[in-house]
Amino acid sequence: MGDNELEYEYEIDLKDLCVSVLKKWRFILLAAVAGAVLLGGLRVLINLTSAPELVMSSSELTEAETEIADAEKAITTAETEITRLEGEITKAETTIEANEKSIANIDDRVALAESQLENLNKFLDNYSAALEKLMESEEMDADLADRMTDYLVQIDTIQTSILSKETEIMDLYDSGPELEEANEDLAEAIEDYEEQIAEQESLIEEQEELIADLEVQMAQVTSVSLTNKIVTFIILGAFVGICLICAYAFLQYCFDKTIHMEEDFSKYTGLHVLSSIDLAEKDSGKKKNVIDRLIDKFAGINPEADHTSATQCAIAAAKIQVLTGNKKVLVTGTVDGDRIEKVCAGLRESLPQGEYEVLSAENPMYHSEEILRMGEYGIVLVEAPHITKVKELLSLTGFLRLSDVNVIGIVSTEG
Repeated sequence: MGDNELEYEYEIDLKDLCVSVLKKWRFILLAAVAGAVLLGGLRVLINLTSAPELVMSSSELTEAETEIADAEKAITTAETEITRLEGEITKAETTIEANEKSIANIDDRVALAESQLENLNKFLDNYSAALEKLMESEEMDADLADRMTDYLVQIDTIQTSILSKETEIMDLYDSGPELEEANEDLAEAIEDYEEQIAEQESLIEEQEELIADLEVQMAQVTSVSLTNKIVTFIILGAFVGICLICAYAFLQYCFDKTIHMEEDFSKYTGLHVLSSIDLAEKDSGKKKNVIDRLIDKFAGINPEADHTSATQCAIAAAKIQVLTGNKKVLVTGTVDGDRIEKVCAGLRESLPQGEYEVLSAENPMYHSEEILRMGEYGIVLVEAPHITKVKELLSLTGFLRLSDVNVIGIVSTEG
């Protein structure tokens, strides 16, 4: 048979492919977490090293900025008005203080003016008396006339001063109530100014709250945007991780030159699988997790089947007795000799003692003596999924088929 006839023709079974990929669910989950962490961390790093972006339309952004600008202008105008009103209050308080001082000095000024008026009256009386004396004089000369004229001038001046003092005293008496009334008006004006200042301060608070609200809204939009981007990158990273591990599993399934599943033995060699023996002797009471059980169910594996070494060896021995009448059985294969010997020992215990001769040998293709004696035995091949080199297995089974050697079937081993 030519090499081309022994060539391993691999056909992709969609169900087998899905099972092969699903069995790597732990790696898929790990890749999803790794991808999410990497891309999510990258997004967080970008957020930390770059200025935040506002996810707002241009009209919304312009409107918000306009409202903030108007609010700032209103605050500036209110502050200017408050400054002006405070200046008016200062002026009014200064005037009130001056008026109060004037009111406090009015009595002193009235007393002084009255004292001056009393002195003027005395001067007037003196000059009037002196004038009367001069007028009573019988002799009238030029010197006397000049003195009388001077007295008259002095009397007129004193009378004018007395009138002025009397007017001043009246004004002082009138100025007290006027100043008090003026102070009351100024106090009312100050209260009005203070109310206007309070209104302006309230307006400033409202505008500052408006600005704060707008900034909070813009910050919230930015925060939501950044959070959405981080979540998007996390989901994308998980998806990329899943895609990569699935692609790796697919390529491994397609190009890895190994037998993947027990069904492949029959599919590519034409030989019946006698049993599947777990040589590792795992704890039979240990149950698979939910995901592995679901995958086994999807793959068509009976979860209730007993896969212990003794049970599977008994099943293989029973099939050997049914499928061949040859009492000599050679257990061989492409796997290591220790694995073959374990299967051989199990078959010896399960086959009827004294009726069957069970021998073991490593791959006979490398031993000419074994090749010459193979026609004397019923051949049982021992192989292992995910371990067997396909070309070597196909070479052995092809040679056995051409040599008309009785090949009973294959025992699949794990562990």
